[in-house]
Amino acid sequence: IQAGGAIAEIHRRTPRARTLVLVPAALRDQWIDELGHRFHIECLAADRHCLDEQARHGLHGDNPWRRPGVWIASFDFLKQRHVLDGLPADPWDLLVIDEVHAAAGDSDRHDACGELAHRARKVMLISATPHNGDDSRFARLMNLGRLRGEATAPAVFRRTRPEVGFELPRRVRWHHVRLSKAEADLFQVLADFEAVALQTAGQVHREAAILLLAVFRKRALSTVRALRISLDRRLAWLGDGQRMVDLDWLQPRLAYEEDADEVDETDRESLTGDIGFRSTTERSWLRRLRLLVETAERCESKVSYVSALVARAREPVVVFTEFRHSLEALHRRLQAGRPVAVLHGGLTPHERRQQIDRFLAGDAAVLLATDVGGQGLNLQDRARWVINLELPWNPLRLEQRCGRVDRIG
Repeated sequence: IQAGGAIAEIHRRTPRARTLVLVPAALRDQWIDELGHRFHIECLAADRHCLDEQARHGLHGDNPWRRPGVWIASFDFLKQRHVLDGLPADPWDLLVIDEVHAAAGDSDRHDACGELAHRARKVMLISATPHNGDDSRFARLMNLGRLRGEATAPAVFRRTRPEVGFELPRRVRWHHVRLSKAEADLFQVLADFEAVALQTAGQVHREAAILLLAVFRKRALSTVRALRISLDRRLAWLGDGQRMVDLDWLQPRLAYEEDADEVDETDRESLTGDIGFRSTTERSWLRRLRLLVETAERCESKVSYVSALVARAREPVVVFTEFRHSLEALHRRLQAGRPVAVLHGGLTPHERRQQIDRFLAGDAAVLLATDVGGQGLNLQDRARWVINLELPWNPLRLEQRCGRVDRIG
């Protein structure tokens, strides 16, 4: 809303103004809808199809980027070198960067945002989570658009709950779930494996062992199914011919792909690392864990508990989980009751929009999402319950999830 007010005012003062709004890919359509609905601003969606269309209808040799108006583009489309080089040197009247904390890392995304900010007369940075505790990232964020020798600090506009008189409290309830015997046996053997692995790794392989064990542990603490997938992948990597596993997870994601919730670079590195075990010994441990997983999956207490909680709820519910495999385990249980919409990184932007629309229109009573749904979605008109299947390892994600329904105003 604050950005919409600034955009509308600049285009009122300067009729042929050019504004560029950079957003995560998943939020592009929402920005177009919101600016159109609330401010009657018609936007241009900056993607390959739109640019080709603009070029066909313009004069020969014209650069479509020179057309006045409001352009909406994703970070990861514009950071591609051939796209960035195609932009004219003409300065933008306004550059708006939403979820700017996503461009604060030492990355191509940050470099692209910095280059565009230097070409803009005004720069507006928007974030609900500007500082994650890393001072170097925060410094990079604060310097976006700052010209060489410029001493002026950015103007900071911040709204807090007390300032706007927002007094409704957030109510948090913890649900303690007792493990089944099969789950308790699994966790005990997992702990035994961890102890032996760390002892065997020594100093040479200790870092690789800790990485692998952390992946196993955090996935086990989500769902048994998530752990099973990682065990199968590690066994396949160790040459266990019994495990027919899709090896797509070994393929690094392309630089412009966003929202990995299936496997990230840390997981990939850990599942293919040398932890100092003999392959035969490690395979023996992992096969034992795999057998215990098969038993525990039949009576997974946390999935059963959440399923019962959702079934008892008389209101729409948003359920978050960190891993897509945990989402799949929950989906199988939940879809037998209330209609469910699902949101994860394997969907195209169009498919995600369809799922969100199903939930907002009332065709689905449950929105089941990974952290792909933790940014930018406005769900407060539809739901007020958020269930977290597990605590994400990054606490900022927890705040982002709750913020889908717990919003100022």
